[in-house]
Amino acid sequence: MSPAPAPPELQLVDSVVLAATGSTVAREYSIADLPRIAEAGGLSGTDVRLTFRFAELDQHPAIHGVLGGSVMLACQRCLHEFRHELDELFELVIVKSEEDTVAVPESHDVIAADSARLDLRWLAEEQVLLALPFAPKHASEDECRVAVSAATATPAPTTDTQRPFANLREMLGKH
Repeated sequence: MSPAPAPPELQLVDSVVLAATGSTVAREYSIADLPRIAEAGGLSGTDVRLTFRFAELDQHPAIHGVLGGSVMLACQRCLHEFRHELDELFELVIVKSEEDTVAVPESHDVIAADSARLDLRWLAEEQVLLALPFAPKHASEDECRVAVSAATATPAPTTDTQRPFANLREMLGKH
């Protein structure tokens, strides 16, 4: 069970202050917290964890991030659910406008955002969307076969079949 989502005011952070102090912020989200992931095909059972380590880079707030957890998706081959594991590192620099991107090293991605009111939930969705496969599917066709056979397997009957009219002919006296 994932923890309750942080209140909206805790989703907005001042990345300038956090970068100046070298702070680290961790967040956990379920599919209920990430509507854009649900729109992209994420299903119940999705659970992602992010760690945002703030620093300064060329007088801009920077984030060294770690994305982990998993997203439940529908396989495009067999249409059954599967768990897509997330294990991503990301490097971001927050700039006020696109003109500021010139000074950012190529090793970092750039986000034009209000650095004093950075929305961590939005940033989490961005990173998860970037980590999702273009065509989600099981790693192999064998895994699809296992998922299909598990879904179509008929469970063994748990009780004897009742036949209330089995001896009706005898009761009516007809042979």
